[in-house]
Amino acid sequence: MEYAFYSSGRYLIGTSQQYGSIVIRRSSDGGYTWSHPSDDRSGLLFQGGPFHQPPNYHCAPVPILEKDGRLYRAFEDCTPCLWGTGFQSLIISADSSADLLQASSWTMSNKLPFDSSHVPSEWGKLEKPGWLEGNLVETKGGEVWNILRFNSTPIWDKAAVIQVHDSGQKITFQPNDGFIDFPGGITKFTIRFDSVSELYLTLSNNNPNTENPSRRSVLSLHASENLTDWQHKMTLLQDDSGLPYNQSIELTGFQYPDWQFDGEDIICLVRTAYDGAHNFHDSNRITFHRIKNFRRLIS
Repeated sequence: MEYAFYSSGRYLIGTSQQYGSIVIRRSSDGGYTWSHPSDDRSGLLFQGGPFHQPPNYHCAPVPILEKDGRLYRAFEDCTPCLWGTGFQSLIISADSSADLLQASSWTMSNKLPFDSSHVPSEWGKLEKPGWLEGNLVETKGGEVWNILRFNSTPIWDKAAVIQVHDSGQKITFQPNDGFIDFPGGITKFTIRFDSVSELYLTLSNNNPNTENPSRRSVLSLHASENLTDWQHKMTLLQDDSGLPYNQSIELTGFQYPDWQFDGEDIICLVRTAYDGAHNFHDSNRITFHRIKNFRRLIS
């Protein structure tokens, strides 16, 4: 789910379960109570299929983009229901002044499955290649891009860029330049634009271990002027438990960060596996963090 605030209330948008329906909920009392998406007039936007039967809508806590009075949000349809290779990218959009609980207010783009023939030959054979958990961002040239996590094992630090056209009705991928170098691109990340510094920022897992590129024991802040060239600015979290390194990368994870600007600070929530977790993926904590005066770190 992703949280957003508009004049008509506070909203949560996401899926009803891991592979489920696309739903939105509204709160009119500051988040104490929420509406229930029971039908197409109360927040059930796009109906998913029964267990692992299409459509299998999927998402993560990723940004909502507002551009020219329209809201955009990225999802996937995992059909066939195979993690990695089955993800089809899509976006939904709505007029920001519309009744957002009404399914009729929203439109869905075409669904774009990943085509393994797009993988550059020099990368070799990838394990379960696919794109997921996209970030909708506006470029400085006014285009809308969906920058997605790209599962590229055994290589790492790649992301995929899908272009959005016609107010969200159509998406396309250009294989010649659609893959970019991106720190931590093999795991989930969130990109937001800072209008003060005019930089794009992300929190991501810049794992330096090339033998285990999908591990998540380091979380860092990166910045870019153009969405394609990224620079490391600071390390936010790394394991200080004293575990030997080989154990640390297997048992520690600072992952799935979502964050917002809070004045001069960045605030974030992190799915954390630390000090007793079953493994790096299966977290045992949700932790809150604040990066104070972050702009002094990115200048």
